[in-house]
Amino acid sequence: MRLFCVFLLALLDSKGAALVLDAGRSHFSSNSCRKCERPSNYRRQNNSLQMVLREPDLGFTIKRKEISDTSTIGTLKVPSVGIGTISWSSSSLRKIENENVKELISTACNADAAFFDTAERYGGNMKAALGLGWGETEKLTKRYIDEAIRENGLPRLKPVVATKFTLSPWRTTAKSVVEACEQSIQRLGVDKIDLYQLHMPDIVQPLSAFGLESTKDEIYWDGLAECYERGLVSNVGVCNYGPTLDAMSRSSCQTRNTSCFKSNRIFVNRTAQWFTRNS
Repeated sequence: MRLFCVFLLALLDSKGAALVLDAGRSHFSSNSCRKCERPSNYRRQNNSLQMVLREPDLGFTIKRKEISDTSTIGTLKVPSVGIGTISWSSSSLRKIENENVKELISTACNADAAFFDTAERYGGNMKAALGLGWGETEKLTKRYIDEAIRENGLPRLKPVVATKFTLSPWRTTAKSVVEACEQSIQRLGVDKIDLYQLHMPDIVQPLSAFGLESTKDEIYWDGLAECYERGLVSNVGVCNYGPTLDAMSRSSCQTRNTSCFKSNRIFVNRTAQWFTRNS
């Protein structure tokens, strides 16, 4: 038993791993381990033998390369996988709060995975179903990012928030896009939105069967471009566009001689995974 004990400790020591070995009674009898000669980096605690293993002195420095799984969207460096917020709502009728969201955002910030995809119309409770609670998810996102930074410090990878303009029958001008953008800026508590997108193409045309169809996609593209030109957003994009509309939107952007759309976020399968195609 003594030889086995010494051999095992020597073998582990030669590996140079940074770990703690707990050799309790299930591995060694207390009488046998008392007879083992233990260097200073071994200690007995709570009737178990513990050994703190340190990296060996190899006579040279090992360069450690940090692997970071990130992507680039326009001017943004973001985690390759983002976090959707479509079901985030306040758990209180009077306050903007949700402990589950708080814990998730804190974990994401600590793991350098803080890339949040939100929208002014997101929400998973009855208020959202009834068309109420506009901007609630944006407010939740802003609150708990601020709290995570205040409690744990700024992450190495800066948190990024993408939000979206919701198409509505009463939003018929480029100015309406700018006004919605300014409202999202206030709810997110930022000077400039990281990535501002159109939520979908203008495909809901209830009167099209009667020959009354009037799509406003080009008007909304002009509104996005104006948001960029005014310095309200760092990057602009679209969502749920097919190849034809995607190409048309980029052509329109180039015609204005302004920043082209940097992303097209599309739904790719039934498990609610999202894919962002970068320009």
